[in-house]
Amino acid sequence: VGDGWLAWRQDTYGQYAEINAHQDLTRESDRVGIIGGGPGISTIHAAWQVGEDGSVTVYEGGNIASMIREVAQTNHVDDMVQVVEAIVGEATTLYKGMADNVGLIDPTDLPDFDVVEMDCEGSELGILRNLQIRPRVLIVELHPRLYDGPNEKPLTLIEEMGYEIAYFTTQLGDRMSRETFKQRLAKGCGDVMVGVMPS
Repeated sequence: VGDGWLAWRQDTYGQYAEINAHQDLTRESDRVGIIGGGPGISTIHAAWQVGEDGSVTVYEGGNIASMIREVAQTNHVDDMVQVVEAIVGEATTLYKGMADNVGLIDPTDLPDFDVVEMDCEGSELGILRNLQIRPRVLIVELHPRLYDGPNEKPLTLIEEMGYEIAYFTTQLGDRMSRETFKQRLAKGCGDVMVGVMPS
C-alpha cells in the first residue's frame, strides 16, 4: 500500500527536482530541514537518504502538516520525520488561510541543518535574506510571480552567501543551463536551483 500510494502521489504532484537533489546530495545521518512540505514526497525521499541516524524536520501548516505525517507513517519513516506546524518567514497570499492558526518562525531562528529544501510559495526571497545558517546544500524552488523582488534575486543571494550552483532543473527534474534557467526565470517560470557550499 505504501509504495503504490507514494507512486500515485508523486505522479500527481511532481517534486521530481527535489527528489533528485536529495538522491544526489543528501547523505546518511544528515539533518534535513524542509520549508514547505507540500505533498510530502520529497520528505519521504530525504528520510530514505538520511536513514535511521538522520532526521527530517518539515515546516508546514494546516491540513498539509497532517497529510505529511500520514505520508511518513504510510511509508514507515515517521521515526525520522518531525512535522512542525509553523510557517517560516512571512505568510504569502497562498498561505494566509493556513497561517491563521499556526505559528510563524523567523528564519534567523532555524536550527543548523546539513540540507535545506525550500518550496515555500513565494517566501523564499525573504527567507534567504534572513537565513543565518549555512547548510551544506540548499534546494530552492522559485516562485517569481509570488515574491516581491527581481526574478533573479534569489540566485544572486545564494551566490552572495557563498554557494556554488550545482545545477538548475525544472520541477519535473530536467536539467538546464544557467542561461536557459535565467531566460525561463525572466518569464516567471518556477524552476529549481541546487546550491552547494564549497568544502
